[in-house]
Amino acid sequence: MPLKLAEFYNTTRAARKVIVVDLGFLGDTIHLAPALWELRRHYSEAELHVLTTPVGVEVLQLLPCVTRAWAIEMQPAKRTLRQQWEVLRALRSGYQRTRCYGHRVSFGLPHRPTAGLRRSLP
Repeated sequence: MPLKLAEFYNTTRAARKVIVVDLGFLGDTIHLAPALWELRRHYSEAELHVLTTPVGVEVLQLLPCVTRAWAIEMQPAKRTLRQQWEVLRALRSGYQRTRCYGHRVSFGLPHRPTAGLRRSLP
């Protein structure tokens, strides 16, 4: 059963952290900026984190609406399993429960028990 917009907002409005996963190219990151501002407007009390490419981090550091941009190397030849694990562990540490909606945005809900990350990175 699909979640209605009002139900979704009521379920997630107490989120302390919101993470957006942007694993596209630079143009995708630039087009993501208006959505990030909307998330900031609707979840003004939550920290807004974005997981993206190293170039995407440079762009997102220019946006004051983003609390923290996390870099993960997308080219398999340039990344190590250890680097990926460190990013995932750091991201997971602040969430009491993480839900995945549309494979791109997750909300840390403070009143639920720990469930961990539902999706892993490639």
